[in-house]
Amino acid sequence: MFFDRQALEQELDHNPFREIFDNGFGKELEAEGYSKEIFPEISHEPKSQEEEKSKESQSSNQPTQDQETKKLKSKLRSRKARKRKKEYLEELEARVKHLEKENIRLFNIVNQTKPKIEREPYIESKTTLTDFDKEVRKLWSNVIDLETLDKKEAAMSIADIWDNECWKLLEKHKSFIDSVIKMLINNIHGNSTPPYWKDLTEEYTTDYNIIKKLNSRTKYQIPEFMETHELNELDLFVASLNPTKNQFNFLKNVLLKKEYEVKTKCQEAIKKLLDAKTLIQESYGEQFLCGGLFLAKSGIFQDEQVINSKLKESIFKREDNIEQIWKIKSEPYTLTYKLSRDKIIGRAIKQHFSKDMYNIDLEFSKFYIDVAQHQGKAIGIEG
Repeated sequence: MFFDRQALEQELDHNPFREIFDNGFGKELEAEGYSKEIFPEISHEPKSQEEEKSKESQSSNQPTQDQETKKLKSKLRSRKARKRKKEYLEELEARVKHLEKENIRLFNIVNQTKPKIEREPYIESKTTLTDFDKEVRKLWSNVIDLETLDKKEAAMSIADIWDNECWKLLEKHKSFIDSVIKMLINNIHGNSTPPYWKDLTEEYTTDYNIIKKLNSRTKYQIPEFMETHELNELDLFVASLNPTKNQFNFLKNVLLKKEYEVKTKCQEAIKKLLDAKTLIQESYGEQFLCGGLFLAKSGIFQDEQVINSKLKESIFKREDNIEQIWKIKSEPYTLTYKLSRDKIIGRAIKQHFSKDMYNIDLEFSKFYIDVAQHQGKAIGIEG
């Protein structure tokens, strides 16, 4: 007689009694490879209440096969989910690194292809000055031939030029002065002014432990941490140095205090520069209005008188008026920095450097106004 082994195993799972061997199936089962020992012993003796309770207690404490299977499947699902999450984060980090590199590459391309007027402040001021000169030539071209300097037959009146064109000249000059002042302020620190200077104050108050915790955060956690603890660009700069406790104290008590002193001097210079800008624009505005009104609109002078005057020479000739008009001269100037005597960094200089670094000379150019040339000496303002 043939038995389906798999079906029989399933049947035995639901009816695990050894008596199946005693009901005429023993030989057939043994022929299929089963033995009587795989089935639990069946006792026909009545069990006591204590044995029944003990059996029930053991069966309730031991997990069933279904429970074990569920736990195993849950572990496998959790493991797969953690693996997927890890792979996803690694992929995101790789994308971020790639995009950061791409951003730097594109920034360099844009920076290289920017017009020189944007990339080089010195050229910017020169270019704006050239535009200013072009505007002057355009203005004069309404009344004279720029090649022969003769008056045009169908020339506009100077009064009409004043009403329609001269205001553009004023705008060009204003743009030129603005660009020069911006150039000086943006380069007042030599190289680019550190971004953290906007948060630089006389006393740095952030605690070292906060900086340490900031360094332990990931790049994704830093914004929230900074907002929670009210940190700024200066704190980011300090944290980026990853300082030890001693280094942090040096930054706080020496270096940042000295930088604040330098920043204060720059602020004083910028204030004077802005005051000078106001005076320059006021003086140019007065000259523009008074000269223009009287020469163009008042009728005191005829157009031919203005056209034949020395004014038109300014179309082709821009002279260096520093010495001719303003009596400004320049000469080499050596400034000695007595670092060892500095109130803030003097002690650190003596601690970390040899005596040949106590005093350092730097070469500059000194500008001054020569107001006593006839007396054989120069008295003026240093710049």
